[in-house]
Amino acid sequence: MASSSNRRIGPYILGKGLGVGTFGKVKHATHSVTKKEVAIKIIDKQQIRQNNMANQIKREVAIMKNVLSNPTTDEDSSSIRNNKSKGNKHIVQLYEVLASKSKIYLILELIKGG
Repeated sequence: MASSSNRRIGPYILGKGLGVGTFGKVKHATHSVTKKEVAIKIIDKQQIRQNNMANQIKREVAIMKNVLSNPTTDEDSSSIRNNKSKGNKHIVQLYEVLASKSKIYLILELIKGG
């Protein structure tokens, strides 16, 4: 098995671990071409199935994909978009979702110190 510093998920080179949660881990990663740093949340599909959390994960991903990209007249959603454009550190952007047979990989904005 390759060391985690050489392990890849799609075009991302994995780095050090940033945290561990109930269903997976978060790791630092760097895009191999653009050198953009991201956080990758690695979710274990078996854990999701065992805890009947599939619908919740799907819903959370859908919300993260849509909250900043869809125009809306809803005052709260508009406020969220405006805060993000001003650099609100409490809103993490989801860049993409990748998957393997056993894992789901959420490619997220890296919040330094967060």
